[in-house]
Amino acid sequence: MTEFKGADTSKVDVGNHTFWLHTKNEQALEPKEPIFCPMCRNIQSTTMVFRMNSIGSMMVNGRRVYVCRMVYKCPNCDHVVNFDVPISEVYFTFLLGKIPRGDCTLDNRMFVPPNEQWERESAIIRRRLRDLGYW
Repeated sequence: MTEFKGADTSKVDVGNHTFWLHTKNEQALEPKEPIFCPMCRNIQSTTMVFRMNSIGSMMVNGRRVYVCRMVYKCPNCDHVVNFDVPISEVYFTFLLGKIPRGDCTLDNRMFVPPNEQWERESAIIRRRLRDLGYW
C-alpha cells in the first residue's frame, strides 16, 4: 500500500463538512450549493452534473484515511472535476453496503448513476469520435 507523506491528518475534520451533505444512499455525498463549471463560468453559468463516485481508503502518515471521490462533469464543455472528500470510518463502513464493488481492491467501491442524458449525449460523442478519426 502506498503511504502519502505531508498531510496532517489530525487536522482533517471528517464529520462536519461545510460544503458536502451525507445522503446516506449510493451517491454518498451531495454539495450544499451548485457546482459551476470553471471553464464555462465566464461564458455562461453551467451547473456541473454528478457522474460517479468511489470510496476507498489510504494510509497517510501512518493513519488510515477514508475518502469519497466525487466526480462532476459539465454538460456543456465536458470538463470533469474530481473532489476527494474525507469521510469518517463509520460512514465509510455504512457506504460499503450501499455502493457496489468495482474491479478495484476490496475496500474500493464505485457508483455510476443511470442517466437518461447519456442517451442524448451518445450521438454527440459518436460525432466527436468520428471527427477525431476513430471511425
